[in-house]
Amino acid sequence: MRVYSYITIGKILQRLEAEGLKISRPTLKSLMKKRHLFQMKVTPSGWYVCGEDQFNLIVNLVKKSYGR
Repeated sequence: MRVYSYITIGKILQRLEAEGLKISRPTLKSLMKKRHLFQMKVTPSGWYVCGEDQFNLIVNLVKKSYGR
C-alpha cells in the first residue's frame, strides 16, 4: 500500500483492522455513500481524504455501526 501524508480510506481500513474489525473498501464506501454514516472530502484527482479529527470520529462510527 502507498503511504500518503493525508488520511485516506486505506489508513482508515488499516486502523479498523488493527482494532479487530476487518471490512472491505467497498463496504466502507457503502457506509459513506449509501448509509450516510460519515462524509469525506474528495480531492480533484478523486481521492477520499479527511483530517485527523475526522479520522478518529469515522473509526468510532464504523465500530459502533458493527457493534464493537
